Amino acid sequence: MTGTVEAALIDGIKEKGCIHLALIDPEKFSNNLPEIVNDLEEHGTSAIMVGGSTLKSPTLLDRTVKTIRDSCSLPTILFPNGPVGISRFAHAIFFMSLLNSSSTRYLIESQVIGASVVRRFNLEPIPLGYMVYHSQRSISRPTMLSRPSIWG
Repeated sequence: MTGTVEAALIDGIKEKGCIHLALIDPEKFSNNLPEIVNDLEEHGTSAIMVGGSTLKSPTLLDRTVKTIRDSCSLPTILFPNGPVGISRFAHAIFFMSLLNSSSTRYLIESQVIGASVVRRFNLEPIPLGYMVYHSQRSISRPTMLSRPSIWG
């Protein structure tokens, strides 16, 4: 079942051909956040993603999501680095799986841990699978690149 945030994103893509989502890392934005999200909304951004790969403070995450929600009318979608990246104050959450990870943590473990919290907080889960192909600083070992036989 598609929720209201996901449906709005899909409708925007159907209508415009593409949409823009901005990613706000709570550890990198502070004083001028209201101004930034206002500008994003004025320039046509469809939603604000909130998260960061090194986020360790749920309090900072909550404060950031609240500031965004108080400053604009765009939906807030969590882009979590794990269970610590969940805030009850967001509209939705990307329920992610790193598909080519060699670690079960990124494939399913974090999702299992976070599922009850997502439900308890009544967050709209939006499914998202993604792959990391080549990166000097990767959170997983991209297994497909090391196996050229997969590509035919």
